[in-house]
Amino acid sequence: MNNYALSKVTPTTMAAFGGISTLVTVLGGVFLAGENIYYYHYIGFALILFRMISVSVLDIHKSRKQA
Repeated sequence: MNNYALSKVTPTTMAAFGGISTLVTVLGGVFLAGENIYYYHYIGFALILFRMISVSVLDIHKSRKQA
């Protein structure tokens, strides 16, 4: 799947979206295994989402300047 993703998007964008696996894993543990979620999980979620959004926005701005 990584090779296919690299053929469609830039490596920086793919790396930014790599945090989705962390989000899915933690949420799976909360909902499926009944684990607790703490404040630092929310902080980590926010940082991962911020990174994904900021890299995507920067990539869009960069591609518009080149066009």
